[in-house]
Amino acid sequence: MSEIFISAKAKNFGDHKKDFYIKNSFEFIENLDLFIYNITKVSDAITSLKFNLNRNEFSDFIIKDQKHFITDEENKEIYLFDSFEKPELLKDLIIKANKEVFNRRAKITELINQLQYDYMIQINPWYKHSKARLYLSDENENKESFGHIDLLNNKHYMKNNQELLNTLIKDKRVRIISKFYKISEGIK
Repeated sequence: MSEIFISAKAKNFGDHKKDFYIKNSFEFIENLDLFIYNITKVSDAITSLKFNLNRNEFSDFIIKDQKHFITDEENKEIYLFDSFEKPELLKDLIIKANKEVFNRRAKITELINQLQYDYMIQINPWYKHSKARLYLSDENENKESFGHIDLLNNKHYMKNNQELLNTLIKDKRVRIISKFYKISEGIK
């Protein structure tokens, strides 16, 4: 009998986020760089999908057959139908959860574009290893960063123009972006 897991790619996870997944019953598969959650019924799938959704991570399913993980799409589909009680429901739930994550990420991109337009600066988001920042640069000159807004720890930096930094930090859109990344990291 095959086992089915909901998975999340751990490529850019920092230690904090990895620990958070492990504390919530996900298992880390190092050679695949995935966190997996074993599901046997629809309620398990909903639990793990909600967890990924709340962390703003895309979900997929992966199948383990006789100690071997099946990653090929064609085989995976066949095993899903043989192994899970309601495979169409599982696929539908994954699609809906991933669509929500996509929409959230698109909203963040839209907010960053609005900030760039309103403040006439270049803003480059950066999110890796449990750190999230918005790097700020002049849109007209050499585009070298003149500061950043730390979205998780409030350790901001600005070479000059402290007034611009203070204004950006107070902007509601920056707070929404910060909240998105804090949720992704499991920070309240």
